[in-house]
Amino acid sequence: MLTFDAEGSIDASRFEKQQYALAESVVAPVFDVFDEDINQTVVDATSRFIVRISANVTADFGNVTDLAGSMLRGVDSRFLDQLSSSTTSFV
Repeated sequence: MLTFDAEGSIDASRFEKQQYALAESVVAPVFDVFDEDINQTVVDATSRFIVRISANVTADFGNVTDLAGSMLRGVDSRFLDQLSSSTTSFV
């Protein structure tokens, strides 16, 4: 889910944390099976908490994420239009 700061810019660091937490929540159980030294009574739930909060915010404010997506698509299309009309080359 994309979040925006007070200036309206995308909060990239929060998005990155959410993506890492989501990936860790999927991969961690696989590695835990093979770790014999792991203490099963203590669970680091930090990443699970981040993923759960992100999912709840998305469910509660789905229309906001839809709006953000449409805004980004508009920005993308304008950027691509500028690229196609300019003579800028990327190396």
